[in-house]
Amino acid sequence: MVAQKAALEPPITRLVPPSARDNPADRGEEAVSRAFRVVWERCRAHEGCQRQRKESLEERKAGDRRNRKSD
Repeated sequence: MVAQKAALEPPITRLVPPSARDNPADRGEEAVSRAFRVVWERCRAHEGCQRQRKESLEERKAGDRRNRKSD
């Protein structure tokens, strides 16, 4: 019954005063955030970055295994 009740209730929304919605600084933040995400995704897709990340994770796992054996 709880699931049915949740479906009938409207979603919770955050009330924002009209002056805050029209703030040009917020639009600037959104643009910067989108630009950062584009560059971030491009870097994550780069083969060299993926290789370095994989090597780093393997080294960390090996170190964790060594630390467990010494305890």
